[in-house]
Amino acid sequence: MFASRTLQPNELIGIYTGFITRHPDDVEYAWEFNYLADVLDNDGEIVRTCIDGKYMGNYLRFANHRDANHNVNEIYAIYDDIWYVLYIAQEEIKSHEQVFVNYGQAYWENKQKYNFD
Repeated sequence: MFASRTLQPNELIGIYTGFITRHPDDVEYAWEFNYLADVLDNDGEIVRTCIDGKYMGNYLRFANHRDANHNVNEIYAIYDDIWYVLYIAQEEIKSHEQVFVNYGQAYWENKQKYNFD
C-alpha cells in the first residue's frame, strides 16, 4: 500500500475494517483484540476475537510488514463499547511512499502455528 498524498506525523490514516469474528478464516488478515486485554463471553470465558480482513475490509489490510523503520503504528481503541484498530502515521510519509506496519510477534507465531504463507 502506498500513500496517495503526504501524511503528517500522528495523522490518522484510517480504521482497519473487516468482519468481527471469533473464528477468522485466515489469521493472516486478522487483528486479534486479545492482544491488550482478555475478551470474555457471557460466561466469563476468554474468547479469541478478531477483525478478519481477508474477504471484506478496506485498503488498510494491504499494508505490508516491516520490523524496523515501520512508518505506521496500529492503536487499539474502544469507542461506544466497540473495538477499533487505528492506523496512525508515526512520521511524515511522502506521497507514493510505501506504508509499513509492524504486524507484531503474535502474527509470526500464528503464521507458524496455522502454517499459512
